[in-house]
Amino acid sequence: MNATPDRNHGLGRHLRALRRMASMTQADVGARCGLTRTSIANIEAGKQPLTAETMHLMAAAGGCRVRVHFERAPQLATAAEG
Repeated sequence: MNATPDRNHGLGRHLRALRRMASMTQADVGARCGLTRTSIANIEAGKQPLTAETMHLMAAAGGCRVRVHFERAPQLATAAEG
């Protein structure tokens, strides 16, 4: 399942904040991830889909790791109980 544009944009904002906290440029992150500066800019703007691998690489470039938490959607929890 692909992330929606809104999710891409939200992830991109978080990655941009992480990059800025690490005092890195888009070119710095791109060089560490094997991507162009333009790709990093597009990912941060939510214009380019973000794979799990790229997300992990970008987080690592900023000195962080990715942590995923799955939570059952309220409508699914109600249907499962019924």
